[in-house]
Amino acid sequence: MPEGVSLVHDTHARLESYLHGAPRAVIANLGFLPGSESTVKTAEHSTCVALRQACLSLEVGGRIAVAVYVGHSGGREEGQALERVFGDLSSRKWHVLRLEVANRKEAPYLLVAEKRQ
Repeated sequence: MPEGVSLVHDTHARLESYLHGAPRAVIANLGFLPGSESTVKTAEHSTCVALRQACLSLEVGGRIAVAVYVGHSGGREEGQALERVFGDLSSRKWHVLRLEVANRKEAPYLLVAEKRQ
């Protein structure tokens, strides 16, 4: 693993227990791993807990990138909850971007938040 990169096998709801200082980047890939057991997946509550922790811990100038998959059970609701979390961030302190495929309703989309101050 490259220096400064960690791979953790745990729930993302315990993210802050693995942070050692302010990260410059946090990446989340929601849903379940294709080709694996689809009952093991991310969930609205734990995802929001983890990403709130990421927002509080992130270094100024750092970014959070989240791939949101809406095509599975609970995926749309998880995405909507996450959009509320990011939507509540101060526009003076954060830039938030949503990138989506406009002509495919069930396509995954990307949320990116940059901490300005």
